[in-house]
Amino acid sequence: MTRFAGFPIQRRLEPPTSWPLTLVVVIDTEEEFDWSAPFDPNSTAVENIAQQQLAQRIFRAHGVVPTYVIDYPVADTAASVAVLRPWLEAGEAEIGAHLHPWVTPPVVEEISTRHSYPGNLPPELERRKLATLTERIAETFGRRPVVYKAGRYGLGPATPRTLTELGYEVDASVVPYTSFTG
Repeated sequence: MTRFAGFPIQRRLEPPTSWPLTLVVVIDTEEEFDWSAPFDPNSTAVENIAQQQLAQRIFRAHGVVPTYVIDYPVADTAASVAVLRPWLEAGEAEIGAHLHPWVTPPVVEEISTRHSYPGNLPPELERRKLATLTERIAETFGRRPVVYKAGRYGLGPATPRTLTELGYEVDASVVPYTSFTG
């Protein structure tokens, strides 16, 4: 028997064969930083987003509407908003939220690997950061995000309640059959 996180997996769920094939494209759209370096709240450049138009052309040609889950530096930088917002307004993209705690206000926690996973933050701080990100996206894109993907897949015990309270409808954070407990 296969086990995940100590729990037995009874059976794999299969969609009905009558369902059409569905492709969901979710793109982590975030600040530029060196993943091998320490987390840096001042590392907030987003110049790479200007090149996203190359992929967007391919999506458009194939009728794919990607969801860009964006973090605070992206939502807070006029140049990156100028790239993404026209696609949202044309119905060629969706905008969701992607919480990187170390670059999302308020930055009051110890910056560490442990705290780089949003669900490891105290629940009230995780909520404040996600609320800040949500409001910034609403301000710069003209609508509130309903799709969320935790940075580093970092869900915590309070995350589902917080997402519900903030109006999120889809959580793309879960990675089936994978444990990030380490």
